[in-house]
Amino acid sequence: MASLSPQILQMKEERKKISFDVEEITNFVDGGPEESRLRREITAKIQNDPIAGDVDWFYKSGEEKFINAVKRSVRLKNMDMDIDMNSDTAMNAAFTACANSIGLPIHSGAFLPTVMNLGSPEQVEKWVPLALNFEIIGTYAQTELGHGTNLRGLETTATFLPDSQEFEIDCPKLTSMKWWPGDLGKCANHAVVMANLIINKQEYGMHPFIVQIRDLDTHQPLPGVRVGDIGRKFAFEVNDNGFLHMDHLRIPRENMLAGVAEVDSEGNYNLKSDPRLLYGGMMLIRVRLVDTQAIFPLQLACTIATRYSLMRKQGSIEPDEPEVSVLDYVAQQRKILPLIAQAYAFHFCARRTRLFYVDMMTEMRQGDFTNLPELHALTAGMKAYITEGCLEGTDICRRACGGHGYLEASGFPRIYLAQLASVTYEGENTVMYLQCARHLIKCASAASSGKTVKGFADYLNDDVKAKRSEKSQDELAHPVVLRECFRHRANRMVKYVHEKIQNLKATGKSHAEAWNLASVELVEMAKAHLDVYVISTFTKVIDEAKVSSRSRQVLFNLCSLWGLHILNRNIGSLLVDGYINAQQAEDMMEAELSCLSTVRQDALGLVDAFDFTDKTLQSCIGAYDGNVYERLYENAKRSPRNANEVHEGFYEIMKDSLRRGRDALRGMKSKL
Repeated sequence: MASLSPQILQMKEERKKISFDVEEITNFVDGGPEESRLRREITAKIQNDPIAGDVDWFYKSGEEKFINAVKRSVRLKNMDMDIDMNSDTAMNAAFTACANSIGLPIHSGAFLPTVMNLGSPEQVEKWVPLALNFEIIGTYAQTELGHGTNLRGLETTATFLPDSQEFEIDCPKLTSMKWWPGDLGKCANHAVVMANLIINKQEYGMHPFIVQIRDLDTHQPLPGVRVGDIGRKFAFEVNDNGFLHMDHLRIPRENMLAGVAEVDSEGNYNLKSDPRLLYGGMMLIRVRLVDTQAIFPLQLACTIATRYSLMRKQGSIEPDEPEVSVLDYVAQQRKILPLIAQAYAFHFCARRTRLFYVDMMTEMRQGDFTNLPELHALTAGMKAYITEGCLEGTDICRRACGGHGYLEASGFPRIYLAQLASVTYEGENTVMYLQCARHLIKCASAASSGKTVKGFADYLNDDVKAKRSEKSQDELAHPVVLRECFRHRANRMVKYVHEKIQNLKATGKSHAEAWNLASVELVEMAKAHLDVYVISTFTKVIDEAKVSSRSRQVLFNLCSLWGLHILNRNIGSLLVDGYINAQQAEDMMEAELSCLSTVRQDALGLVDAFDFTDKTLQSCIGAYDGNVYERLYENAKRSPRNANEVHEGFYEIMKDSLRRGRDALRGMKSKL
């Protein structure tokens, strides 16, 4: 029997050091043992299928990846899963099992939910079965060439024609063509088009319309439709991003999604429920995308970086001592371990936000819109905050893996480039932060007038002049103390920015001018608010966790590490008003370094608890067994350039000069 490589033995030894039950944490992350069982069952069925499980990205062209992703999507629809695939657990499991490479994601993730949420019962009955069976392929077309996040700036119109009982969909300018929607370029034959409704020359704002754009027999664009692919992107080869220009295209009156509003045969505009429900679809997409397009990639990146850093030996800490794992260096620990904590923190926050969204949508359908401003601010802010934090974290993980991290075989290029788009789509992040900030400034106005602030900004009711009294590192590292620090920081920042805006307005600036001049502080203020949300969620999760004392302590350590790491990066905001003193600031840094040492022992178990298969990871340096070097070499041998010993193109260009060099060397040899 062949002996195991030193790297495999190293990983086995590292797993013996884990101090907690990995399966217990896996179950807790999943939401329970049954959720873990279901996820694993779905993963196994998909990854063992020859079509759905073909997720090998190495050395495939962009076109091959696109076609394979579409095949995978169709195969998933036709597989006999014997499982309800509509639950969040099932959908996330399928997404993970396919290594973020499922075709027609906007059809399933945006077109279908929009029809289901904004259509009338009759429209849902008509369109949803067709879409579920891939008998029509849909997309969600909102963003235009000239406008994205600014809905009021969108230029596509839908004009009601009473004589023919139709709407005329028109893109009057070059800039008004739809641009970027996924599944649009070559796949979709229908689109939910967001257009400005016009009746008798009166505008009613953005409304959703189902528009057929391709012939169902030939798949050719319909008359009046120009549609195609927008060109090569950083990545996202599996997503068919497209443009759509409609020139006075007519659709039946009943194709206006009528769950919220409708236009009757006489041209009367009738609201059936509150128009604010129209925002529900956009908020749902933001809630979902942070899980799949941000947190999941960060978990992958942390798993790869941690396993590689444990396996990779580089130098020695003491002279003449054996080489040590890279993760034994504290500088490496501070790169990776806070990101593991962040991956856990963001996971729990995404779950809480999703539950909050479900509760609030139920309230809104019952006519209670009290919490809509809070929900809008939270989903906008968390979309920006999580995608930004996860993207930055993924690249830190890549760089922490040195040269091997730059190889496609590491898995990082695929993870990072796909993740890169998340900071832009469904709302550019600066705009999203400012939407969150707008709500916070309103809360600050209420607080300044003596009103009690409720919701996630209730820290505005706290005394901003309070000071911390803790005198030890352990006290300062406690999650409850850290939460209070975050609350104080956000409290002071929100009130400061609110006061700045008021002062600017007092000098004669308009509200818009004052807002623009304070925009940098507004963004930082929103981030501070979201820090509070994260630490509050994490501490709440620990308080409510039904796990063993050891697993609770592990979560406690992660929460402390995350809180200390963020505060130490922003320590000036606690020192500026004397909330902590210089000694406490030094103690907080020492507490973080101590926490790194504690978490180091369990780092492998914490990423193992994400429970990714090697097929999901698609990484030669992050596989479970740690057999890095053999995998890298085997993958290199697969390179198309290694198909022949001599690269014909290169040799054809260089052979004459190389032969001259051969002759020159022969001449030199004869003279010696």
